Amino acid sequence: METWKIATLAEARGIPCILHSYSVGLGLGFAANLQVAGAISLCDWVEYAHEPPAYSVEVRDSILEEPILARDGEVEILNNPGLGVELAEGFLQKYAVLEE
Repeated sequence: METWKIATLAEARGIPCILHSYSVGLGLGFAANLQVAGAISLCDWVEYAHEPPAYSVEVRDSILEEPILARDGEVEILNNPGLGVELAEGFLQKYAVLEE
């Protein structure tokens, strides 16, 4: 919501926004920022982590069922329901807390 508020203020002044997705939930945060970017009229860029080894696609998107891939230097805004991604079941099970 804060991003939306800032973008609205910037848009009113004709200032473009560039969203930053380096550590906010890794691939899940990147998917969320893509959705926000699609709703902001003056947002043509989203900065995201992609430099190995710390931020390879495999690491960044390990929580996702399918990675978010760039094609010809561009990433499409995902159009599936919600954020456009599905969480990887194996990832969730690996970190699940079991109640006794």
